[in-house]
Formats: sequence, C-alpha cells, structure tokens
Amino acid sequence: MTDRKIGRKIDVRGLDHQDRPPRIMGEASKLKPGEHFTLVVEIEPVPMIRMLEQRGFTCKTEKIEEGHFEVNVSKGV
Repeated sequence: MTDRKIGRKIDVRGLDHQDRPPRIMGEASKLKPGEHFTLVVEIEPVPMIRMLEQRGFTCKTEKIEEGHFEVNVSKGV
C-alpha cells in the first residue's frame, strides 16, 4: 500500500474570519484516506477543530510560538 500523506500547509492567517471555514473545509473535503494537511493559524481554532472532528477528521494542535499555531488535520484510512 502506498503512503498517501501529502503534507500541504494551508496558512489562513490574514484571511477574514468568515472566509476561513469554507477554505479549511474545502481543503479537508479533498483529503483521501491517509492524507493530511497542516493548518496555520494565529490562535488555537477550537470551534473549527470540533467541526472537523465531528466529520471524522483527526486534529493535532501544536503551539509554535505566540500567534502561531499549526493544526495537523488528517483523514483516517
């Protein structure tokens, strides 16, 4: 079986808040089982993480520094 992890980075810092959910959910909907992307944001996006997890995605957040969080979003196999 081929490892399908792709590791794209989606940086939404600077986007208007109302533009973020469609962009993030659009990227998530493109994932195939075993793939992931990294979401780059300035705060921990708890509501977005809950939405993604409710749709079956796995999210792992890491605080890089103040104003820089990275969330690994993956779709299970």
